Amino acid sequence: MEKKLEDEAATKEDMRDVHTLVQDARTIWPTLSLERQRRYIRLTTQSIELDVLAEGWLILFVRWSPYMGYDATDVAIIWRQRGAGKVWTETENSILERSYSTASRGWILDQLPSRSWESIRAQAFKQGCIVRYSPMIQTCRYGRVERINVLWTRTS
Repeated sequence: MEKKLEDEAATKEDMRDVHTLVQDARTIWPTLSLERQRRYIRLTTQSIELDVLAEGWLILFVRWSPYMGYDATDVAIIWRQRGAGKVWTETENSILERSYSTASRGWILDQLPSRSWESIRAQAFKQGCIVRYSPMIQTCRYGRVERINVLWTRTS
């Protein structure tokens, strides 16, 4: 019987804590200890799941606790802009070394399907690959120039 009364008192205290934190979570959160933050998360959620949806995409499920006053599950789809941060393989590095300065962006992306263009550019820079030239079509006062290689372009 005492155990049941203690549990009931703890439940009431938990409800008060949740109510206080929910009212002003944004300002209170940074001041809480790690243990208090974890306790708050345990009290306000029934489950939190993070899964890989596809290459570069995650899906997050948050099932809220009855303490929150409603039965709901929130779902978030997250794009990992910088990718998974996997270590580059010798094969991937050799593709960059051989083709970064001459191949098209599309061809390189086809050869490295698990890499974003941003990560490819960063790795090429780390490897010291030659600055990528981009073929462009230009019109000048003498007529149309079909292809020229531009080292960089200025946009303003």
